[in-house]
Amino acid sequence: MQIRQKRFLSSALLLFFLVGATGLLPDPGRGDNSETAYYNDTFESLNEFKWDRAQYVHNPDQLKNFKLGDLEIVDNRLLIKTRTGAFSKAGLSSRYVFRGDFDIQIDCQYRFKRALRGMDQSAVFAISNRPEDSDAWWVAMIRLEKSAKMRKPRMAFVSVKDRKGVARKYKDTDDFYGTLRFVREGKKLTSLFKREDSERWRTLGYTAHFTKEDVLVGFVLQNFSAKRRTIKATDAIEVFFDNFKINQAGEVVEDEI
Repeated sequence: MQIRQKRFLSSALLLFFLVGATGLLPDPGRGDNSETAYYNDTFESLNEFKWDRAQYVHNPDQLKNFKLGDLEIVDNRLLIKTRTGAFSKAGLSSRYVFRGDFDIQIDCQYRFKRALRGMDQSAVFAISNRPEDSDAWWVAMIRLEKSAKMRKPRMAFVSVKDRKGVARKYKDTDDFYGTLRFVREGKKLTSLFKREDSERWRTLGYTAHFTKEDVLVGFVLQNFSAKRRTIKATDAIEVFFDNFKINQAGEVVEDEI
């Protein structure tokens, strides 16, 4: 596999504008190819050469009252935390893209707050192509979410083309301690999860019509949904991400910056 270099445009971070049947897949390989292993991250520190910060909002009302969330390394894990009293989000997106088939995963620890009003909760693991290089904008997400109107938290797989849903799959969930995973084979994209106390991967959802183009990867936490225009945000929410791992990738294309 060849590692190439190519300059990205700043709009790559558009990834974060958007925020069942059970199947089994085998455990991924070790992902120890020396060329892809460089991009694995155990978050012993925040590597600005691998990651850009994501902080975009969805509408002018959110921008008027926005506070960038906090990112810090705590006990060799990435802690993302929102701030109170405003629309707040923070996250990271890759300074490289995946080309061809790939298999990637990240550990996630998220505890929902059950009694919050006037705000939402959403922790997201996502991939996206670069809209400036394509006729269509493709995004796929695994979301751990609870809006103010939901009775129960849920885990969701959502595939979007030009802001319109292509595939959706939801399931109720409790607090999540485990691993989230994406596998792309041609145009088929599968989302999977494995809880910390389980040895089996379970399929959350899939689509047979995702893009084959280069895609970024990222993860983010926010206290609002795309359509929310007012917020109270009396409490902060937080998520831990750890052990980002590339099990397999056809090619990794780096940013020159």
